[in-house]
Amino acid sequence: MLAFLITISSIIGFSAYWFFLSWLIARISGWAQLAEHYSASYKFEGELHLSRYGLFKNTSKYHKLLKVGISEEGLYLSMAAFFRVGHPPLLIPWEDISYVNQKGRFAQIGFTNFPAMEIILSWNIFREYAERIPEAKLNFLKGI
Repeated sequence: MLAFLITISSIIGFSAYWFFLSWLIARISGWAQLAEHYSASYKFEGELHLSRYGLFKNTSKYHKLLKVGISEEGLYLSMAAFFRVGHPPLLIPWEDISYVNQKGRFAQIGFTNFPAMEIILSWNIFREYAERIPEAKLNFLKGI
């Protein structure tokens, strides 16, 4: 009986620690700040790609955890299920993206409403799916 209680306590303790850590990373990375304005209110209709690289505010790395989608509405970001606590899916409209700069194999993305926030993703995602971005909103992707 004691072993069972220790096992259950360990599982509950680890789960609480995991949820707290995921929630804390969302706060440190700026994901929570973006979610206050860009939380996706519907399931993304389109192709999602697992990003090999994701960096928020030069502090939080989301390697192989970040799902990225590009549509006419904007840039969609979501986390793998086990890491979703504190990370609701985001849909950032193209109008609110101030720049996308290519730096080698990566894209630096800035936001109109959050000048201190920057996300770095794989450049290939933008190059491959530029045709899904409306022409009027493509001004920051010239030269693809």
